Amino acid sequence: KKAALHWQVQNPELVKHYIIERSVNGFQWNSWNLIAAQPGLTDYTATDETLIAENIFYRLKIVQLNSEINYSPVRLVTYKNKAFFVYPNPAKENITLVASAGSSPVALLINAEGKTILRQKINPGRNNIAIGHLPAGIYLLGLNGETEKIIIR
Repeated sequence: KKAALHWQVQNPELVKHYIIERSVNGFQWNSWNLIAAQPGLTDYTATDETLIAENIFYRLKIVQLNSEINYSPVRLVTYKNKAFFVYPNPAKENITLVASAGSSPVALLINAEGKTILRQKINPGRNNIAIGHLPAGIYLLGLNGETEKIIIR
């Protein structure tokens, strides 16, 4: 059981560090991980390997260099025995599909009209899928009979 957390930031030069907070009820928050901001870095990833409940809420406490504090929107991670999960969502250029062992070797991306517009061979673990060439919209990503709604901006 792991939760892959991914976030992108604007103006990274203004940030001192990020504190990942988690909660089992969405009201009482605990600091889980502190990540120092890196100059020029806009993409961050962290993995929570100690899931404390089936439903866990996450948010970022963003501490600016001037000591101002901002919070990201809250995200809910629900652990179920799924064949795959995907991030970021919504996405613009690429998505990462993390497939469990024994997953089907082909992922399908289906548009709103029900047409399969992308077939990609995948392997257990992390798989990068380029989506930047696709029009913005809502899609379904399918693998092993499971689907996940994907929003492309």
